[in-house]
Amino acid sequence: MTGEIWLGDLARALAEIGPETDDDVRVIARLLGLAAPAREDARAELAPDTAVPDSGLPDDWLTDDDGAEPADASGADPATRPPGEGDLPRLSPVGRRPPPRATGWGVRSLPRVSAGDLGRLPEREPLLAPRGGATILQTLIAVQTAEGPLDVPAIVEVLACRRVPERLPREAWPTLRFGVEVLVDVGLPMRPFEGDQLQVIRQLRTVVGEQLTSVRYFADIPARGAGPGPRRTWRPYEPPDPGTRVLVLSDFGQAGPATYSYQGAPDEWRSFASALRRGGCDAAALLPVPPDRWPRWLSTLMPLVFWDRSTTAGRAVAALGKR
Repeated sequence: MTGEIWLGDLARALAEIGPETDDDVRVIARLLGLAAPAREDARAELAPDTAVPDSGLPDDWLTDDDGAEPADASGADPATRPPGEGDLPRLSPVGRRPPPRATGWGVRSLPRVSAGDLGRLPEREPLLAPRGGATILQTLIAVQTAEGPLDVPAIVEVLACRRVPERLPREAWPTLRFGVEVLVDVGLPMRPFEGDQLQVIRQLRTVVGEQLTSVRYFADIPARGAGPGPRRTWRPYEPPDPGTRVLVLSDFGQAGPATYSYQGAPDEWRSFASALRRGGCDAAALLPVPPDRWPRWLSTLMPLVFWDRSTTAGRAVAALGKR
């Protein structure tokens, strides 16, 4: 850029004039002061009254051919010519550093991946935390019975009233001997959680035992049919034996696509919960839906526990305590 002239002025000039050859472009650039003055033969081609601006540089500094570096007087390449008086002296190395040493990080490297590792799928991560998952399930399915230690405060209160207790009161004690019935929702919204449902069933059989764990499958709402086998064998749902804890693995119609019209209605779930209470069974549920999306009618059915890594045994105990 020279003075107040810059490349934008050259672009506007070219757009207005519309030069036909490269020589015209060079002439316009030189007139604007954006290039070195042309050769003598090129100056002759200009109009006599055309003034070529002076660049202020000595003539021997100007390039001979549009910005190309002038050749040496001897014709040799400047990069290969011998050093002259004005050239800087060449530096010679005074020493070399040894290569850096390998650093030991104190941690063993991971084993190399083999062909067998590539063909094996990684194990599914459980929705419940691995350390507290068994405790959470045990809390949900345990039945409270009056078979614990003697309730000393209650006994003192009875005796203070000068009454003779017919039975000595005892503290509540959790037990798993009544077993558990797992109701597994296999409807469309719960299909992404099939692997997680299987993990819960396997863990329950480990905690409670194979003999005391019963599994029934249903779609969207148990009242429409449930059973331990394929859908064609399902029958209208009936509660298990009194005292059996029922664990429901479902979304209760709170997930799935908006166009899905088969989810259970609130009245159907209320009827299901009432049938369980009439049969002498307590129920709890694991659902993979955040608590802020639970409607009020759902919170009144049974204890609900968020099926997520953030759930702890303390939260499960708190959910059961609300009932």
